Parts: sequence; structure tokens; C-alpha cells
Amino acid sequence: ISEVGEVERQEDGAPVRMLGVTANIDARRHAMDSLDESRSQISRAAEIASLCHWRADATLTQWLETSKNTSDILGIQAENLLGHFDKYLARVHPDDRDRLAKSYAAISHDPQNYDLEYRIIGDDGDIRYLWEVTEPKYDTKGNLVSFSGTTQNITARKVVEFAAIQAMEKAEAANYAKSEFLSSMSHELRTPMNAIMGFAQMLQHNPKEPLTEAQ
Repeated sequence: ISEVGEVERQEDGAPVRMLGVTANIDARRHAMDSLDESRSQISRAAEIASLCHWRADATLTQWLETSKNTSDILGIQAENLLGHFDKYLARVHPDDRDRLAKSYAAISHDPQNYDLEYRIIGDDGDIRYLWEVTEPKYDTKGNLVSFSGTTQNITARKVVEFAAIQAMEKAEAANYAKSEFLSSMSHELRTPMNAIMGFAQMLQHNPKEPLTEAQ
């Protein structure tokens, strides 16, 4: 229930009566509760998927806001990065930094949806693999006003990928070694077998018959 009231007063200020309105806000309350529950589920899903959300200016040089779990995803205190994109770029892995800066510059000049993969070094010194997607946002007049993005920590996936690649390389190396061994053994076995076959043919000779040219 929601109530709003107003006191009617005489000219000297003395109260005369109160007029009020009482409204049943069950539907609005249920809608708000449902909205809070949806937001909670979305937030939980983002945590499970190692996702964080952020908004940057139209030049992609300043972060304007980030989701609460950004620090956990990036391994960097996000509040220290707001308004200081150069500080964020400084935490990007040296091998990826120039490529990322050029990509951001190109996207800010030609706004479009994009996805990028790069590494970042957290406050703990660990390297995290990130996958980032974003889209440009426009006002009602069609002017670019900001970029909205989502960043996912894909380190666990990359570890599995690297392990699979290493296992495949080891299997290929083992296969090659096996082929080389069999090829070598085949050659080594053929050489003495030629002599053995020759002696076997000689033993098949009938001494009462003359030798053939092959014998």
C-alpha cells in the first residue's frame, strides 16, 4: 500500500482536515521485485561466465563506468582505471599492446561492432587472456556518444587449448618416431634376409640336375 496525504489548514494555519490517497501497489511491487531478481540472475550469470561490462567514451580512450565485478575479471582495481585509458593500456601484455591500441584507434574512426582477443597483466602479476566485444552507441540524432562493451576472462579456455595442442604435438612426434623406427627396422631386416633367401634357394637345388643361371 502507498499513501499520500495533504493537510488542509485555515487562514491562521490551524489544521482542518487531511485529504489523502491510498493506492494498492502490489503490481508495481511485484514488477520491481521481478526486475531485481532478473538483474540478480544476470549478474550471477556474468560472474559464472567471467564476464564484466563497461562503457567508454566515443573516442575509446576513457572508461566512463564498469560493472561491479570488473576488478575480479581483469585482476586490476577498476576504479583506478576510470578516465585513464592509458593506464589500462599500460597493463596490456607488451606483445599485444601496440596491436590493441591500433585496433581501438581504427574503431573510433570507423565505429563498428568488433571483437578482440588480447592478454593483460593483473595486479598479482598473472597473465589473463581476455576476449572483448563492443558496439557503438548513438543518440537520437545519430551522433556517436559512447561504446558499450563486454569483456570475458578466457584464461581457463586458453589453458585447455594449449594443453590440447601440446598433446597433439606429442602424439604427432610419437607417430613420426614410430614410422622412422619401422622404416629403419624394415631396412635392417631386408639386408640379412637377402642372404638367407639366397641360401634357401641353394638348398632347393637337386644335385642330379645342372644349376640354372639364376642359381
